[in-house]
Amino acid sequence: MRLSPAVFTILLILTLSSCMSSTDPSFEAEPEWMSAPPSEDGFYYGIGGSDTGDEAEDREIAISRAQSNLAASISVDVISELELNNKVAADGSSTETLESRIHQSVSQSLIHLETVDNWYHPKRGYWVLFRMNKAEWENQRKADRRASIPTPSGLDDNSGYNIPFLAILTNMNLPLQLLPGGKNTPYELALDWVVSDYPVIEESGGIHFSRLNGVVSFRQYGLVLLSREYGPVKEGGLNYEQARERAAVKVLDEFRNDDSFKDDISRILPE
Repeated sequence: MRLSPAVFTILLILTLSSCMSSTDPSFEAEPEWMSAPPSEDGFYYGIGGSDTGDEAEDREIAISRAQSNLAASISVDVISELELNNKVAADGSSTETLESRIHQSVSQSLIHLETVDNWYHPKRGYWVLFRMNKAEWENQRKADRRASIPTPSGLDDNSGYNIPFLAILTNMNLPLQLLPGGKNTPYELALDWVVSDYPVIEESGGIHFSRLNGVVSFRQYGLVLLSREYGPVKEGGLNYEQARERAAVKVLDEFRNDDSFKDDISRILPE
């Protein structure tokens, strides 16, 4: 029986479609790791996927999510090591906030991730599987000495009292990478001023008196590892601003002359 040209064309299209669907990688079966994430001693794994309909955009989103997922796996071990339930944050943050800080810091420090596999399907989007050697992460963790330096609290942020603090830290040659105003760093060096202003007594000629303490803290993910208090120093001036400035200078001099501060930080840092 002879086929009409129209019927023949239809059969040819169906045959070609069948061949394409069996060879086109876009139609490969979903990999096992998407439903059963791998677990292997000595490695951290991270999986991420996205299905927006734009392959290029999906790829970027999937990579970001896989990195975040892998960082979450690492963070679990970091949190366990720090025993957060037995520690107090410098600013009174909740355990959930501390865990978020750890995750953000770990995410920022990840390098040398290995792409184990990736998969794309027009209807399922783009998926990627990363892994990282635990020994490699441990080396990265020890080498990451980034320490943010927030603006000291307790005095006017725009005053000149706070500027010498960074200069003193820099001159100490601490075993840290100092980042003024940095965020998502594993470490932090903070100065908190404690100020007490005394009432003006006319018998003293209207002199204003202030007493200052300076508390310098070395923190990891917001947890205090080392804290030193300098002062109190009481000083007078024509106004409270001048009295505070004079007291602050003496408090910072105490800190500058504390030779043991650098040694204590060196002992705390992982070798």
